[in-house]
Amino acid sequence: MTTLQPWIAEFDSVRRSLVDMGAKRLIHQAHLKRLNERRFDDGTGIVHRWMQESYADSMLMGLRRILDNNRGSFSLVRLLGNLERNAALFSFDGYLKLWVGQQADIDEEFARALYTRYSTDGKTINRRRIQEDVKALLVRGKTVLRYVNTVVAHDSASVVNSTPAVAITWADLDKLFDEVTALFNKYYGLVRPGVHVDFAPVLPAGFEQAFNRMIEGPANQRMEPTRH
Repeated sequence: MTTLQPWIAEFDSVRRSLVDMGAKRLIHQAHLKRLNERRFDDGTGIVHRWMQESYADSMLMGLRRILDNNRGSFSLVRLLGNLERNAALFSFDGYLKLWVGQQADIDEEFARALYTRYSTDGKTINRRRIQEDVKALLVRGKTVLRYVNTVVAHDSASVVNSTPAVAITWADLDKLFDEVTALFNKYYGLVRPGVHVDFAPVLPAGFEQAFNRMIEGPANQRMEPTRH
């Protein structure tokens, strides 16, 4: 278990980042719900638009960091790449010992069944499976990453010889975030067996009333869509 402590710490660091993003998404969704497609003609609409733009930029940059594959970066993609290169550390025997160290009771057959998510022989990690999971995630996130690189971050290296960024929607952000967290939970189970992280935290009671107070007023028409 001692050998895996650095891995546990790194996975937990990524988890904290994703939990923070999940909280932002929950607040954003509550905000959109309270807007109820209203249009603000008294000037207050700029505040709501700024909140949406700030959320979008924060989520886009957060997802970019999580999916960054550049050397020296700390991201889920780089973490899984390191895991793949150190697959020998994550044998079933080690996985079982780790489980025993974290759980009061252990059903070896259940642990073996969970381990099949990572293994084809039941004894060692299938490195190709990790590679395929990461590749599939990067392919699915390509549109969002191109958008954040060229529109939000204005990355000159990405702009040169790049095709124009395709407009994205809130649904695109939600989908990519869900795919990222699903992949995280899959491999988090290697260092914290049996643990599944809920990335939709419960916000304190009363936060919805704050949006109601902001939105109350004469406006009752449809709100114009933002650039996201």
